[in-house]
Amino acid sequence: MTNKVLCNIGKHMKKLKEFKMGFVYTKNFPLDNGVRSLLIGCDKLEKLDLLFVRGQGLSDKGLGYIGKYGHNLRHLSLGFNVGESDAGLVELSKGCPKLQYLSTVRCRFSKEAFDIFRCNVTSLRYLLVDGILGSAYRSIEPKGLAESE
Repeated sequence: MTNKVLCNIGKHMKKLKEFKMGFVYTKNFPLDNGVRSLLIGCDKLEKLDLLFVRGQGLSDKGLGYIGKYGHNLRHLSLGFNVGESDAGLVELSKGCPKLQYLSTVRCRFSKEAFDIFRCNVTSLRYLLVDGILGSAYRSIEPKGLAESE
């Protein structure tokens, strides 16, 4: 899987409403630009499931793209190697105005990031978190603030 393949899906499948893909291995990580193109091209997309078993599937920038371009997303599932820090989940929470369901499996986000997400996404009805791998060094606070306390 490459960014180019996701771009082509976005370009040629305009009426797509559901996209599910499990990535066991791909050489071209992260797939930020491909996911952005998919969401821009498939503007009717309501359900997005992305599972990345190996490698860095999406960076924080890619999560921000989902928030920015996922206008019609109602259901989002993310698994394993998604995001680099809590900042990615916070960026995602600034968009997706219709999101009702978020499921994460062994993602790198802390409990605090999920709390912020719940507060920012007022349309959210279901939140499923299977394993929190976040830790203090992944905090959304700048390093200077955490050390001065």
